Amino acid sequence: MIRIATWNVEWFTHLFDHNDRPLLDDQPSRRYRVNRRDQAQAIADVLRRVDPDLLIVVEAPNEGSHQSTRRALQNFARHFKLRQSAALIGFPNGTEQEIAALYDPDRLRIAHDPRGGDGDGPVAPRFDSRFRMDVDTDGQSDIHDFNKPPLELEVTVAESGARLRLIGVHAKSKNSNGARNAREEAAISIDNRRTHLAQCIW
Repeated sequence: MIRIATWNVEWFTHLFDHNDRPLLDDQPSRRYRVNRRDQAQAIADVLRRVDPDLLIVVEAPNEGSHQSTRRALQNFARHFKLRQSAALIGFPNGTEQEIAALYDPDRLRIAHDPRGGDGDGPVAPRFDSRFRMDVDTDGQSDIHDFNKPPLELEVTVAESGARLRLIGVHAKSKNSNGARNAREEAAISIDNRRTHLAQCIW
């Protein structure tokens, strides 16, 4: 048996400097009235208590030209001496809210395993491709790309060799708050669908 968990660590990226080192000081985190040191310690405490073999981290530290999600998570694990000491990321996004895997390499072997088509055929599009969908019901397909590409993993249990595939997703619940009439409700709902599915390109 393996233990799998998922956790949306809100604005985890703000607990790291530009060299992907944990910021463990008295400066405020993005959490209300919590400093960075206390938030980082609390995250480590929860991970020890839950003790997953694999954690899907939603809103993981940023991946960019000078930053590495994998390096940041592994630095965090090393500092707090967590057994979940290996990390990987799939397709990065531009929102500073990556989806990543943090796991115990003694128990699991994990690989990014993207599948799908190019968005134009009968096969569901790969999460790094553009795809067509009519979200405003005008009969015309809009072209989108995934705002936060889900993370597809192939997981192999080291002891038994058993394999499974997982998909980690950053999903949001949206409604038409603020609408004053049916027309505004429809417009907000369409915008929410665009945000939920992807970013509109054309």
